[in-house]
Amino acid sequence: MDENTYWVAVVDDDIPNLKIAGSVLSENGMRVTALNSGRALTERVKGGMKPDLILLDILMPDMDGFETLAELRRLEGAAPCKPVPVIFLTADDNKETREKALSLGAADIIQKPFDADTLVRKAESILSGANEPLSLPEGSVHAESLRQKLNEQFSPFTERSGENGAFIADRSGFGAINRFIARYSARYGGNVRRVLLSVSPAANNVPDSEIRNALNGFETRIGMLLRKSDVIYSCSPDTYLLLLPMVSDDELNDIMGRIIRTWSREYEGSCRFTMSFVSDSIGTEREKRPVIDGIDWRYAQMNLQNDKLLTNAVREFAESMPDRIDRLEKYFSMLGGSDALNAYRIEVHAMKSAAATIGLLPLSGAARMLEEYARDGRISCIRALHPLFAGEWNNAYINICKAFGFNIRDQNKEKAARVSPALLDVLKTGIENMDTEAVDGALTKIMSYDHAPETAAALEKLKKAAIEFDDSAFEIIKELLK
Repeated sequence: MDENTYWVAVVDDDIPNLKIAGSVLSENGMRVTALNSGRALTERVKGGMKPDLILLDILMPDMDGFETLAELRRLEGAAPCKPVPVIFLTADDNKETREKALSLGAADIIQKPFDADTLVRKAESILSGANEPLSLPEGSVHAESLRQKLNEQFSPFTERSGENGAFIADRSGFGAINRFIARYSARYGGNVRRVLLSVSPAANNVPDSEIRNALNGFETRIGMLLRKSDVIYSCSPDTYLLLLPMVSDDELNDIMGRIIRTWSREYEGSCRFTMSFVSDSIGTEREKRPVIDGIDWRYAQMNLQNDKLLTNAVREFAESMPDRIDRLEKYFSMLGGSDALNAYRIEVHAMKSAAATIGLLPLSGAARMLEEYARDGRISCIRALHPLFAGEWNNAYINICKAFGFNIRDQNKEKAARVSPALLDVLKTGIENMDTEAVDGALTKIMSYDHAPETAAALEKLKKAAIEFDDSAFEIIKELLK
């Protein structure tokens, strides 16, 4: 490794997220050390590790990102060295999280699921010294102003037409369009569709002034049917240039069909328009993806602008899905205690951002609701939504595996060979707390699988001991875990 290569430590308890971030940075010439906990980072720092930049997840078990940064700064304070800049990674989009992160001296915050371009651009800007770490010391400017400064400095566009819809570029923004094309077609080999849309009045018996009024601001109305990642440039009152990144032929026809159906209709009772478009493609064509219910591939491609990276992300996500839902089921079975509720919140938080990364938006939205319920302690709401979420999660797992030809994990066979440690842990905790409901639930699940004769015999003894809350159950559990 070149001694001039930047060294970045990525810290996230979610392994697929860790691998995605590591792959993105490695492909852009950085040396990456991946760590799955805040404590692992601080231990490595104590041992002398001194990376150039740290990417740090916020919501993690044991030590969260805020606690990790505080400990990191304490360790650095004991040595005569400049603090390592830290970029927080978070799936939280609330103002309080941003303000707290900046108040602790974070250089920046990146929202998960992050797009590869944003991750690399912000990392490079800090590593190169183009952007000094932003903090919020006493008497400094408000965190929102700092965020605005970042957006103005690094965003390809410095304004938006509104909270939703495409970016409306005026003539002064034409240079931004060229940067937009270069960013998606050159750096990442991403595809951009360039569409010329013509709008003309059709057999209207109305004054020209009314037609002009109807056309005025037409790009804004079109833009509301597009994404924030899209760009509209008004070439004339009746001709518009649209730039649509990461769009397949089918998606392009669907998008333009919606625009034409929506606006090629009677306008204010008198004025009708006809619309037509021509398009070409800039950059490398994206790989065609299988249609999977609930997955928005265009959203995923905007985050991961490299086909290989996206495919690897889908594979990593699919492989992690059974273990994720097993852990969530474990915490669900233990709800009632604050520790289990917090563990549930952390797990479903990770599932929310991981699902969004590959475009699985309905499940990500449901996970967001469960996370909010857990944060607010609304256990009855969790109990109502969790079974539906778990069922859809398992359905998505099967659909993804079938569509991509991945091997579907036969959980029944796996658990037949060895009793689930998670279920045994739930059972052990239930016995310790003399919680009849938890014991019955764990036993029902454990006994529902087929087991080898010797294991089945041990489980029968365990069942009897557990029901009677006999201490011998702990020895049987210890043997089964070997």
